[in-house]
Amino acid sequence: MFQVDEFKPIIAEIRSEYPNVEAMHRFEAVFGLKAGEPVSASRSEGAIGFKCSSADNRQIAQFRKDGVTLNRLDPYSSWEALKPEALRLWSLYAKVARPREVQRIALRYINKISLQPRAELKTVLSVTPPRIPGAPESIWDYVLRVRTHGADSGITANVIQSLERATAEASPTLVLDIDVFLGSPSSTDVNAIGTILDKLRIMKNEIFFGMITESFAATLA
Repeated sequence: MFQVDEFKPIIAEIRSEYPNVEAMHRFEAVFGLKAGEPVSASRSEGAIGFKCSSADNRQIAQFRKDGVTLNRLDPYSSWEALKPEALRLWSLYAKVARPREVQRIALRYINKISLQPRAELKTVLSVTPPRIPGAPESIWDYVLRVRTHGADSGITANVIQSLERATAEASPTLVLDIDVFLGSPSSTDVNAIGTILDKLRIMKNEIFFGMITESFAATLA
């Protein structure tokens, strides 16, 4: 059985780029009722991997029993920098974990856009929430979620569009959360994974720029 300590040679190899290391644990708690009385149960799986962060904690690599993840926080880097790094980390992971196949390859982008007070959503979004007859016209906040799947490509997209209400400290924030993934068995070959990542990125871009107006997109250039 694979043990998380087998990741330690990887941790040592990437220590100069990811000096902050934490063990990751999984804990599960279940609550319910039995004969009208509350009952609870808990279970710990122990250590499941390691979280390795850069010195500024802006870039994070996770090595877990069930996979490897690369996260980048603001300020964001370029795809040309992140893709090779993700593939490098995968190669290190695969040498140790020796997976027979890949069950899920995913890209997720969470875009937060600060809006001007009283800004009209239609000036930013080409896809806006529907008006509800009888309800007041001013939208304070909302959440719109859509999941789509391509029968030919096998790619699934989870798209969440939401508006966070303005506060005394912050302007209203529009959130475009785009998660695209291939959830069918795939090759562990690093080049094959790179090709899939490129396809996912193309779809992510099509979704993002399809949701915003051309005039707003021009301000991002």
